[in-house]
Amino acid sequence: MVNSNYRSVIYGWFTRSFPAFACCLTMAITGPSIRADTIIVDGFSAISAGRGGANIAFADNGAMLLENPAAMVNMDAFTFVDGSAAILVADFNYKDPQNDANGRIHFPDNPGAVGEIAFIQKSQDGNSAFGIGIFVPAGYGSHFRLNPPPLPLPGWPTAKETYEGFDMIVKVLIGGAIRVNDRLSVGANAGFAFNHTILDAPYIFQTGPFAGAPTLTDFSSTGFAPAWAVSMHYKLSEKTMIGLSYTGEIRLNMEGDVNSTVFTAMGPLPTTSFDGQLDLRYPQSVGFGLKHEIDKKRRLGIDVIWYNWKNSSKSLDFKFTNPSNPGLFPAVVRDSLPLNWDDSISIKVGFECEKDDGTILRCGYAFHDNAIPGSTITPLIPANLEHTVTFGITKTCGEKSHIDFAYMYSWGPEQPTNTSAILGGDYSFATVRSVYHVFYLGYGYSE
Repeated sequence: MVNSNYRSVIYGWFTRSFPAFACCLTMAITGPSIRADTIIVDGFSAISAGRGGANIAFADNGAMLLENPAAMVNMDAFTFVDGSAAILVADFNYKDPQNDANGRIHFPDNPGAVGEIAFIQKSQDGNSAFGIGIFVPAGYGSHFRLNPPPLPLPGWPTAKETYEGFDMIVKVLIGGAIRVNDRLSVGANAGFAFNHTILDAPYIFQTGPFAGAPTLTDFSSTGFAPAWAVSMHYKLSEKTMIGLSYTGEIRLNMEGDVNSTVFTAMGPLPTTSFDGQLDLRYPQSVGFGLKHEIDKKRRLGIDVIWYNWKNSSKSLDFKFTNPSNPGLFPAVVRDSLPLNWDDSISIKVGFECEKDDGTILRCGYAFHDNAIPGSTITPLIPANLEHTVTFGITKTCGEKSHIDFAYMYSWGPEQPTNTSAILGGDYSFATVRSVYHVFYLGYGYSE
């Protein structure tokens, strides 16, 4: 049996809070994502971002529906609504023998934005809970103007060209949790993932009969796929909670439109449009979290997460069909862009302190293995971040509402490519460096 005030709670929240959440929802479905562990968002809400992303063992923000749905039965309130929006300011630098350029998030200009929104309801007896939410857990985005590699081909561009890469995944999830006993709860979420990808750049075919052929290519695609996770939340002691979660791999069959101009020794061929397909995967992951109450006012959180990039990101596999110039191209053209990413581990440590007036101060640090090898890094996916420091604050607004703010600074070392494994030499002897400033604003309502 759910809370008997369920309908009045929903109506009251809606009338008081809809404008703020409309803003959060708009940002959630339109903005590029924040990179941390390669292309995974570091903090899914303003509260978790303030403590370095440590969240798997906590039950105080809407992102528990995404990261550990089993925690929903352990939240203090019976009804909880949470939303966050974030503004991202990025600084990319890419250098190679032809370029020394700064890039930007293309949204359509720097800065970009992300967000999340979740509603969670716990039963009156506290033994079950359900939730629904929208999250932007991963993505990347960049926009450069670069000189392409010098090629002795008629018509090949000698001035700067656009190098734009963009990918964003949005998860729409429902979830449930059940209290097994006084210590253990289990939960799961399920729904669908929507993904949108853009590639607009000089591109060299990597495989097949067109291997080595230089092109100017513009590819835009979208796709849907199932998304799910299972988890547990366990009370180790009166002061310590632990969480364990498994998130399944997402396999997307992206479809869209391709426009490509191929350059030959005789000059450029007529621009040809195709129906494009892209096989894209987001990795499975296993996360462990710990929350320890040092005392009634101070809490420590630690998350360790393994991402299986090695299995999901071996390559980007393209299939182009139905050419508008069938006399120049076969009915099916395939290509495979090497990635060769490695598995990675993220370690997130956060601390929070509650003051007598209810204000909560937070800080955190996260370290991430860089999954992208130097041999395949490009300015199209500038996601080689390793370190993140964060600060956050929550201020109460009456008995039932609170406002959350967080700041995140992420950076990584300058990464060299040496000889690129990507055919064509465009990215050889290059370096990539990425820095992000992220400003979160969140709102929560509970009763």
